[in-house]
Amino acid sequence: MTLRTLLITGAAALAMTAAFTPAQAGSYMSVEQYGAHNSFGSAQHGRRNRLTLYQNGYTNDAIGTQTGARNRVVIGQQGRWNGANATQFGRGNIVGIAQFGRRHTASPARTATATRSA
Repeated sequence: MTLRTLLITGAAALAMTAAFTPAQAGSYMSVEQYGAHNSFGSAQHGRRNRLTLYQNGYTNDAIGTQTGARNRVVIGQQGRWNGANATQFGRGNIVGIAQFGRRHTASPARTATATRSA
C-alpha cells in the first residue's frame, strides 16, 4: 500500500468516524479491526484526548495525530506487515505502540511545544 493510498484511506476513515465521534476536548476513541488491508486514521485536538486502536491481521495501517495537552495514543498490532504512525504536538502527551508478529513498521513521533505568554 503506497503512502498516498494510506493517507487517502485514512482521511476517508477519519471523515466517517468524525460523524460518529467528534474529536473535542476530552474525547475518547476505541477501535478494533480484524482481517487484512484495514486502515484507520484519526485527528484529535484539545486536552485529555484518548485513542486506543487494536488491529489483528496483516497489511493493516494506523495513523493517529493529536494536538494539545495530556493526550494519549495507544496502538496495538498483531500479525505481519502492519504499519503504525503516531504524531503529537503539545505537552504531557504519551504515545505507545506495541507490535507482535513480523515485518512491522512503526513511527512514533512526539513533538513538545513549550509556549509561554510574556
